[in-house]
Amino acid sequence: MKTLRLITAVALLCLTSIVFAQQPRHLLQNAWANIDPSTVHPEKACNYPAYSDRASWNALMSDGVGETYIQNAEKYLDYVWANINATDYLEFERSGSRSVMERPFSSNRSALNNLILGELAEGKGRFLPQIINGVWHFSHMPSWVYSAHGYRKDSGRALPDPRDVIMDLGSQTTGRTIALALHFFREEMDKVDPAIAVYADLAMEEKLFKPYMDPTKWKAQSWLGFTKPGEEKPYFWENWDPRNNWNIWCNIAVVQCYCLACKDRDAILKGLNQAVVSADNFLDFVKMDGACDEGPAYWRHASGCLFEFIRLMNNITDGRFGCWDDPQFIARCTYLSRCNLGDGWTVNFGDGAVRSAGSPFFIYAMGRTAGIEEMTRYAYYLKACQQDPMNFYPGSDLEALLDKKDFERDFKNALAESGGDIETFKSDMRKDIPAVSWYPQTEHLIVKGKEGISFAAKGGHNEESHNHNDVGSVIVFMDEMPVLVDVGPTTYMRQTFNKKERYTIWSMRSEWHNLPMMNGRPQHEGGEFKSSWAKADEKTGAFSAEIAGAYEADAALKSLVRSCRLDGKTFTVSDRFELARRFAADEEHFMVRGDVKQVRDGEIIITYRSFDGNRSGQARMTYSRNLKATIETRTLDDTRHISMWGPDLKRIVLRSADNAPAKGTYTIKITKL
Repeated sequence: MKTLRLITAVALLCLTSIVFAQQPRHLLQNAWANIDPSTVHPEKACNYPAYSDRASWNALMSDGVGETYIQNAEKYLDYVWANINATDYLEFERSGSRSVMERPFSSNRSALNNLILGELAEGKGRFLPQIINGVWHFSHMPSWVYSAHGYRKDSGRALPDPRDVIMDLGSQTTGRTIALALHFFREEMDKVDPAIAVYADLAMEEKLFKPYMDPTKWKAQSWLGFTKPGEEKPYFWENWDPRNNWNIWCNIAVVQCYCLACKDRDAILKGLNQAVVSADNFLDFVKMDGACDEGPAYWRHASGCLFEFIRLMNNITDGRFGCWDDPQFIARCTYLSRCNLGDGWTVNFGDGAVRSAGSPFFIYAMGRTAGIEEMTRYAYYLKACQQDPMNFYPGSDLEALLDKKDFERDFKNALAESGGDIETFKSDMRKDIPAVSWYPQTEHLIVKGKEGISFAAKGGHNEESHNHNDVGSVIVFMDEMPVLVDVGPTTYMRQTFNKKERYTIWSMRSEWHNLPMMNGRPQHEGGEFKSSWAKADEKTGAFSAEIAGAYEADAALKSLVRSCRLDGKTFTVSDRFELARRFAADEEHFMVRGDVKQVRDGEIIITYRSFDGNRSGQARMTYSRNLKATIETRTLDDTRHISMWGPDLKRIVLRSADNAPAKGTYTIKITKL
């Protein structure tokens, strides 16, 4: 029945996307409107037993889980809470570094999270003094906003200003931790001194609830998606629409904080109502096809938080909120499982990390709760791949701990039914994933071939959330190993999200993606630089898109149709072009992880390797001999890049003659050997 629901929902998606694309659906508001406010139970926002119910906690923390949490918490028994100086905030303005402020801030929050988990596991009061110290520390901070987001204030400065308090990702993440501490330990804090919780309550009000509900902050908090009175379009921040993961990630945290830490029922209901309206703004903005244009790495903070939001609203309304059968919701959930390329790798367009499989416990909870069998099986697959993270934090992934025992039982049963062989089991858990997954609105295509080759291609535009200039780019894997790669983002800094500086970062630019430079010109950033059409054959996986519009007019491009297809062991990409005039050479660029050696004109051998280096394979790249190959080594100096790819990447540059014809086709084939 659950599988039938998924098939039916996906079948309806094509029709629904036509009807509802970019149109307000009010899905969440309609669900909320049918609920009598008197039947809302904020106390049900947390499914955990009370701190004093040690028998329940001991059962929950069995099988070594509690011991792990206790050991982690013991590391912070003598922790010295880091002070964040004014100059730490201002460093963002001076050098662009976010980490000078964020590192100690996150370290403090991690300490408090671990202490909370350790105390819940042990229950002896050993960690309570440090929990109190942590709550006291955060309660007396001038702001919970990251220095990188302070520019949203009227002053545009990184330093906190008590005259202009806003809310951001740092606020919601910290607020969620404080709310859980108050929920579990308020009585214990009051035994020490009631002032502890009083200060925490004041901090929650001033740093979270008040700015969240303040209409004068709607521009600074444009992620809410609200509209200025008298205008039709929502607030934008510097021409950037952030109704992305910020929206739903913040809104789920706000709902949790209201339910767990606010004592005023009327305020709770008003906060929940605003969260529902705002979350609908997110759903009405993102595409109906379910793809996450921010990349699968942001799926947890976008679609994952959407699941959390709906689950929490169902918890506090005794299941009356519903929404589980919505086709957009189901498509957003399954996007993650379909982006997996095996061995922990995933499609990583935009700012996404290439290794971001997700927590099996969270994904299992999603599949079981929402009735999406594909996600349940994907959770089993991740477990079989030994991707079994237990690094939870209060109020989010910790929720899945309640499903741990059921997950372990169901996983063992599924493994036994598959015959017990782990490789057969992994294959069984993925056999229902479509060979071709096409997202027509976002223009993402993912193809998994029968000969161990997978590829992804995209159209879209160059002002997507977490955008790279990558319209038409492709990613190719062979035997679950990367061959043609998307480099991904550097460590986040001021330049990363500064409209004027973002594309000074090399890995954001099209010439460092698997794309051509035409007439010596790369693609340009901006929403107007886009594909004019993109299409895919959902039977064969063939992809094509007109991408001339992604280049500025000075490229003199009349047309540039990029096509790619998979035929057995050969992946082919071709660019059919027509220029108004020729004034510079064209260059085809391909980013490669592995060793690259030119054998002869028109032929290159690529040796690719697994992430751990224990497996390898080879592929032959062939191309027209009127293109001349150069092989470059790009030494990586950013820690984020190095963690994904190692010390370097190769770039294959196939260059035409300076006076090449103004019309023609470049065809490149990569064959698995």
